[in-house]
Amino acid sequence: MFLIFSLVTKMMWYAEHKEFLDEVTRQTNSNPNMEWIYVDRQKPSPDAKQIPIYDSKGNPFIVYKLVPGNRPYHLEEE
Repeated sequence: MFLIFSLVTKMMWYAEHKEFLDEVTRQTNSNPNMEWIYVDRQKPSPDAKQIPIYDSKGNPFIVYKLVPGNRPYHLEEE
C-alpha cells in the first residue's frame, strides 16, 4: 500500500511541476554549463519558471536559481 501511495504522490508532483522540469531540461541540455546556485531567500521572479516555497504566512520564496556558471566538474575535459 505504501508503494502505491508513494508512486501516486510522485506522479502527481511531476504532473504539477512538468512545465518547470521541462524548462530546466531544455536549458541544461542547450547549455551544459548551467548550474544551481544557492541564492538565499528571495522573492520569485515573475518571468522565470520555478517551484516556490511558501512560508507560514503564504508568501512565496525561492532559495536556488539555475544560472550560467562554470563547467561542472564531472563534465570537465581531462
